[in-house]
Amino acid sequence: MSRVAPLALLVPVALSLSCQSIDKFDTKNGGAYCGGIVGAQFIRTNENEGGFARTLRLGLTLDVARLTTTPGTLTTDDAADGPCAPRATFDHAALRVTPEVVEDPLSTMTFEDGQIQNVIAWADSTCSGSMLVVVSLMKDDRVDVRLLKPAAPAATDRRDAFALFPLARSESGCGF
Repeated sequence: MSRVAPLALLVPVALSLSCQSIDKFDTKNGGAYCGGIVGAQFIRTNENEGGFARTLRLGLTLDVARLTTTPGTLTTDDAADGPCAPRATFDHAALRVTPEVVEDPLSTMTFEDGQIQNVIAWADSTCSGSMLVVVSLMKDDRVDVRLLKPAAPAATDRRDAFALFPLARSESGCGF
């Protein structure tokens, strides 16, 4: 038996294991990933500069079978007092993936040890236009979401904004 044969047998097993690790992130049956914004000023752009509220919470649904097209939705809990009131900043906003990015090295960037996969997508805010969304699936079963929001072209008191949301799975959804 050649040395190639055992390796040929291991490749399908390795691929199968990697698929299983991503399948566990699917939120079918009403589940979601939920969590609050990281409030540290060096990570979050302040609300008064065009950024995000310190208490903003985010919900993410994921369909892992569609990670390269429309992988899920974003919802925030700020309908009562957010910039888009009386609607939430994100109200079941569909994530959209640009197909060319899927194969680009941009989608393989790593922020920290423990990332399984990143998804680079766009989501339309209820009132603030499109934002870039980076979803990181982590080995410890959490999901990190990074939002990048461009400043409005005519706004002189606003700037581009960034926010990070570490999310944990909830089988019953986020409640907002």
